[in-house]
Amino acid sequence: MINNIWIINKTTSVCLLQKSYENQTKQLDNDLFSGFMTAIFNFSKEISDFGESVHSISMGRTKFFYQSTENIIVVVSTDRRINEILIEPVMERIITEFQKKGYEALVTKRVQEIGLFEDFKAPLDNIVHDAEKTLGSLITEEDAYIIEQKISPQQRSPILKAVQASARTETEKAELQALEENVIEAIENAEQAISEGDIQGSIIYYGVAAGLFQRLGENEKAELCNNMIRQAKEVLSKQEAKVIFTFDERLNPIIQELNPILPFELIQDLQLKESLQLAFNAELNRNYGEAMAFYRSAANRFLELNESQLAEKCNERIQQIFKRQQYEEKAAIATMGGEVNQTPVEYFDPAMTPEPTELKLLIPEEKIPDEEIKAYLMNGALSESINSPEKAISFYVEAANKFRFYEDEHNASLCQVKIDELREKINVQQQISEIAQGKEIFPYKDIAEAKILKQLKSAQELEKEFKFSQAALKYNLASGMLSLKKDKKMKKYAKICTERAKILTRLKEYV
Repeated sequence: MINNIWIINKTTSVCLLQKSYENQTKQLDNDLFSGFMTAIFNFSKEISDFGESVHSISMGRTKFFYQSTENIIVVVSTDRRINEILIEPVMERIITEFQKKGYEALVTKRVQEIGLFEDFKAPLDNIVHDAEKTLGSLITEEDAYIIEQKISPQQRSPILKAVQASARTETEKAELQALEENVIEAIENAEQAISEGDIQGSIIYYGVAAGLFQRLGENEKAELCNNMIRQAKEVLSKQEAKVIFTFDERLNPIIQELNPILPFELIQDLQLKESLQLAFNAELNRNYGEAMAFYRSAANRFLELNESQLAEKCNERIQQIFKRQQYEEKAAIATMGGEVNQTPVEYFDPAMTPEPTELKLLIPEEKIPDEEIKAYLMNGALSESINSPEKAISFYVEAANKFRFYEDEHNASLCQVKIDELREKINVQQQISEIAQGKEIFPYKDIAEAKILKQLKSAQELEKEFKFSQAALKYNLASGMLSLKKDKKMKKYAKICTERAKILTRLKEYV
């Protein structure tokens, strides 16, 4: 009755463990199947109120039941007589045993050695052995009920049977139409993902399409989708190359291919790998200042490792980025009808980007337990140095989590303090940006007295110039004059002016 069991990493779609219990079961490609089930899971979550309970899909004579935790998806294939109510206790027991024996903790720690999960096959066999006994007795009772139900309609009137047959046909048509619409949408999404360079996204959508084609009985089309998945995985297995739209020195539009300095999977040094990945992603997203800073960080790390040629490659990339940035700026000016500066692009001095040695880590190096945490802290400090607090927060969050893994609450709390400071900085920057727009804090047309209006207008202009101390003074003067009025509205405006002055006084420290 239970044919196969798969345990799949929910994040990476990797099959951690597979066990067959039926010799006649057609063997599936575990990689393709894992990708397909992950896609089905994500797709179901997208289109419905999808919880962590047991769900199923039917394909021919086989049913696939799946249930997830935070880190894994458990899939059990059975014959079609089994339903969710019968299989739910089995699924729950598998998940409970997997967690109790510490295997889910390995997934959480991103352990990639699949062989470590093989030992779970023995507990799995015990669970299946016990389940088969229970399911066998329940299925026997259910079969008897089904046979009884099949006999009884023959004793009913031909008109009733005809109506029921028609209703079933209409239902099947509606289901068929829904499946066809979903498969079209899945293929359109797959093609869109390819056009945007999202290869992983295309794999997910083609997996959904393949499953839907199988349900429609169109196996040839399902195989075409699976072939597209294989091709996409082949692309992903090669060196990571991307393309961007940019301009050459003559301001002609070009498509330029970008490659990492080194394939990331070949880099053993965690700090170096992190810096190069951040540099490459920033370059693709046209965050050129960040990209040059991270490449500079990588160049210095290469020099520490006596890899001068690779350090030079990083410096060459900095030059390329600097030139590209200048060409794109010139092209943008020309597009808007402005005059383009014809001066040749100057050489960019890499020393202008922050030196890693100049960066002060949040935690002294001697108190950092491993290189991964050091890399997080280094990149957090580097992100701060280039005024990218959002990115710095993400690194300090990772560092705090790692410190907690080592039960080092002191250093984890230091990271949290830094995170709170950066969040406050982001909030302040947003406030400054909004205030500097010089908008009226209430309708100034309501103010009839010229002296008060003059103070308000003056405060507004000072805000635009980031002169917050002087603007605060003007608002306080306006508040004093408004508070003398007997009109309730004017007194309300006086309070607004006072509050604005308080905000500006606090913000002046950040300007």
